[in-house]
Amino acid sequence: MNEAAFTPPPILNSARLLLRPVNRDDLDLVYAFNADERNLRYVAREPWTAKAQALVRIDEWTDGFAARATMMWAFEHGPERAPAGYGGFFGIDAEADKAEIGYGLLPAYWGRGLAGEAVDAMVAWGFGELKLHRIHARVHPGNTASERLLARRGFQVEGLLKHDSRARGQWFDSALFGLIDPAAED
Repeated sequence: MNEAAFTPPPILNSARLLLRPVNRDDLDLVYAFNADERNLRYVAREPWTAKAQALVRIDEWTDGFAARATMMWAFEHGPERAPAGYGGFFGIDAEADKAEIGYGLLPAYWGRGLAGEAVDAMVAWGFGELKLHRIHARVHPGNTASERLLARRGFQVEGLLKHDSRARGQWFDSALFGLIDPAAED
């Protein structure tokens, strides 16, 4: 893993998005996403009820960034740089050169291809700059939009984790999708 990729904090661009490191100014974005049950349909998490929960999470990401274990970006859309969502890498493992990717958009931005743009930019940074060997994602079976997004980018289904987590009185399974750096030699 190339720890120099964190300095300066990376700013990424896609055709319609600017991805910049999440900070405390993103409190409203992070809270709005996690308080809206529509966004959590396929996420094993209770909806948040207080902005303090978002602040705790942002601070965790900031600490994770300092430890080179997390890299989270806020997604800004268009020339007005409207908050559209967030995502990034967590569980970055420097020894194994791997990380888990996650992403989400606010409902107003669903169905426009923006999540794909964000994933493309993050994966390119992960393999190109961070020098990861493997990136994986966990997707709730039935989240066909996310399953298709990952498959179109070369992620392969590697297995199903039954009853991987629990929230809102139900068990959630996770389909594991993985991608090896296409430039890597076996």
